[in-house]
Amino acid sequence: MSGATSFFPFFVGFILTATGVQATCPIELSPPRVVVRYGDPVSVNCSTSVPQHGGMGWEAKIGGRPLEMVNHLTWTVGKLTEWTISPKCFINLQNMQVGSQCLKKLNIVLYTFPENISINSSSDSDGVMRENEQYNLTCHIHQVAPVEYLNVTWYKGDRPVNKSTFNKTLTKNPVDKLSVYTVTPTRRDNGVTFRCEATMDLGPEGPQLNVSSQEINITVHYGPEVKCSDINILEGETLESKCPVEGNPTPSVRWMKDGELMDPSRPLTRENAGRYVLEAQGASNLSKNIQVLVMYEPELMCPESYTTMEHSPLNLNCTVKGYPEPELTSYKDGGEVELIGNLTRSDTGLYVIKASNNRSSVNVTVQINVMYGPEVKCSDINILEGETLESKCPVEGNPTPSVRWMKDGKLMGPSRPLTRENAGRYVVEAQGASNLSKNIQVLVMYGPELMCPKSYTTMEHSPLNLNCTVKGYPEPELTSYKDGGEVELIGNLTRSDTGLYVIIASNNRSSVNVTVQINVMYPPSPIVELEDSAVENVVLTVELLLSLSNGTDPNAKPECPIEITPHRMVIPYRGPTQTAVCKPTSASAGNVNETYWEVHGIKFNKDNWSPETREDWDPRPVCTITFRGLGPCQKAVNFTLYKTPGSVSIRPVHNGTSVVEGSELQLQCDVISAAPARSLTVRWYQGNETLQPLIRGPMRVASCLFENGTKCDISVVRSPVDVSYTINITLDRKHNGVEFRCEAQMDLGPEGPQPPPSMRSEPLNITVHYKPAINTTKLPKKIPVFRGYPEELVCEADGHPRPNIKWISTNKVHRLTNATLTVSEAGLYNCTATNEIESTFYVVEVILKEDYLPLIAGFVAVTVVAISIVFLFIYSIYYKNTRMRRYSLKNPRLSTHNGNVAHNGWDMQFPMTKLS
Repeated sequence: MSGATSFFPFFVGFILTATGVQATCPIELSPPRVVVRYGDPVSVNCSTSVPQHGGMGWEAKIGGRPLEMVNHLTWTVGKLTEWTISPKCFINLQNMQVGSQCLKKLNIVLYTFPENISINSSSDSDGVMRENEQYNLTCHIHQVAPVEYLNVTWYKGDRPVNKSTFNKTLTKNPVDKLSVYTVTPTRRDNGVTFRCEATMDLGPEGPQLNVSSQEINITVHYGPEVKCSDINILEGETLESKCPVEGNPTPSVRWMKDGELMDPSRPLTRENAGRYVLEAQGASNLSKNIQVLVMYEPELMCPESYTTMEHSPLNLNCTVKGYPEPELTSYKDGGEVELIGNLTRSDTGLYVIKASNNRSSVNVTVQINVMYGPEVKCSDINILEGETLESKCPVEGNPTPSVRWMKDGKLMGPSRPLTRENAGRYVVEAQGASNLSKNIQVLVMYGPELMCPKSYTTMEHSPLNLNCTVKGYPEPELTSYKDGGEVELIGNLTRSDTGLYVIIASNNRSSVNVTVQINVMYPPSPIVELEDSAVENVVLTVELLLSLSNGTDPNAKPECPIEITPHRMVIPYRGPTQTAVCKPTSASAGNVNETYWEVHGIKFNKDNWSPETREDWDPRPVCTITFRGLGPCQKAVNFTLYKTPGSVSIRPVHNGTSVVEGSELQLQCDVISAAPARSLTVRWYQGNETLQPLIRGPMRVASCLFENGTKCDISVVRSPVDVSYTINITLDRKHNGVEFRCEAQMDLGPEGPQPPPSMRSEPLNITVHYKPAINTTKLPKKIPVFRGYPEELVCEADGHPRPNIKWISTNKVHRLTNATLTVSEAGLYNCTATNEIESTFYVVEVILKEDYLPLIAGFVAVTVVAISIVFLFIYSIYYKNTRMRRYSLKNPRLSTHNGNVAHNGWDMQFPMTKLS
């Protein structure tokens, strides 16, 4: 085709395109869009459905086709290398009149993509970077086109960290592109690899291209860093274990003390405490002064006993060593006491003095004797007849005083029962911590003794002259009774005083009585008796009444006449979808103008809606129906797209898995990538038992994607998030070795899966350290031991870590493996159980007794033997004199069996002659 000929159709096509005629151009390209690699062949068919036309052709820099009278025409190029090519298919209509030509432009993409790309770093040396400094990583992509389809993704390890895109350029020719990623490394990035990956998405007609660069491994230099300042170190530990020096490259470390080089791997002793200079060389140089304090267990030495006078200050010389400085505590009778101020007699006793610091504890036993007295515990005394002086007037003191009682210059036995004749003034003399002499008046109390005549007769109006003898101390009181009532026998007697009287003599010891018949003689006279009596009674009653009342009030609300089936949709992430159908109620079906759905603000004119289950977490679908006369009415679908957790794990928040008894342990349950988080519930398990009721919050969001301004509000956000739950547990020894787990359950209601999906964490094992407790049921306070028969003392203690048990007696330490001590001597034996947590002790008093059982048994045995010998001797004499006869064997003569033959059951009979 000539230039003029080709220009005319092109010009006409341009005019048609500008005027919009092409919108109805009856041309179809197949395919309408092609993606061709640079240098590859291409072929596109142009066809028309118009039976009558003036011919069709292709306008192109390469492979153009002239006007031909056909209904389809193919544009073909064997090797496409023209970057700016833009083929167009045109057709002449109505015999090529002006305005009768139309065309369609082929959407063609010519691309080239590199087979490899490269990456480099701005660091001075290959891959070596300083911590917290900024570096650029550059990805080089050579000869790529078209660039608007190019994406570059940066990877840190296997995790994408950045993505670059490129704008369309003016030229379609291949160009070189750079992607720069800025990194500020930390020590955690040491050894991390970076790479870039270039991808090209050319749409459904083209291939998905990608190429990755080589990996660049970075080395992060930092430090040296000294991980301590002033330190407390246990005796036996090393400097390098308590104060590590970190850095990359690994620093060279020197420890200096007083100008001398110290080996950091050598176990320290208390003498090594002091100020050290630490020098480290690595990525940089460092010098630091560090104060090292060496901690060691308490060492305590005290005397076995301490004696002093009452009201004297305590001056017990005990030597204690240890760091931190040990705290001294004193115990008496199992309770803690304070030995301060002046001592009194009540302070006498056995004390356990305990020295403890945060390393351990040690204790010793000290007997404190407080001397006092003698003290006479009475002044003048009243003593009962038959009681003793020592019981009513003890003399106390420490040491126990020697006491003498004297009366009228004679020594009196204080343990002899006293009689009324022993009353008088005594002198008590006592010798002990000091000497004492004291005068004491002793009064002997005894019961009354009363003697009266059996009868007494006198004339009326004569004075009473009844001779009664009464003795007793305190002086007895006399009381008279007649006819069961007390009377006074004073003044002159009258005839009415005649009668039988009981006279009682009593003191605070006892009472005694005698009966006396008093007869008052008088002449006869009249007797007048008077009697008076009266009785009245009154009764009163009272009554009460009560009442109650109440009421109620109803309320109601109309609903929108729309039915959505189902009204709630619960669909798993990337699972099969469902369809919600919206329709009016049967009563309103004939009054509908319009029905449509709105999702993300986009209107869909249909009565059903199906959700997308891959990434559309919050579509908020709403169905709207417009009713004639009523207007629009809306109802939303309760839609939930859920995702079960990716993982569930449990861990301690602050402490490790080893905790001291009484501490509070906070456990955290981490639920990763679950949606919606508001439907999550968590159960905690101790072993196989539920630790506490179901927990729905509080929860903490670890990570989430902001969606529609929700700001990760759990009650609003619907996309997957990482959440964590915590629980606090106060530990005791029963929790040692227990496994804790948490279980996340997604409760989506009755429309959700049944049973609700759940995931349980791996178990977390907790170790509880607790102080020792000695088993006192096998270890009484006092144990008698008979001389010659040793006794075993068994000390058992429970604790974690397992306690170390030792026995201490009179400052002698017995270290035993089985906690059993064999004792044969009297004394105080202290069992001490110690572990890393604390130390506890228990004191046993061993009392030595004599065993008289062998002596008694020996005496009984000797007596039995002696009696047996005497019995045998007497029996032998009796048998000889009464049972035995004298016989001779001369001239024996066999005869029949008679009483003169001695024999047994199987021997022959021997004849014998009786001699006497």
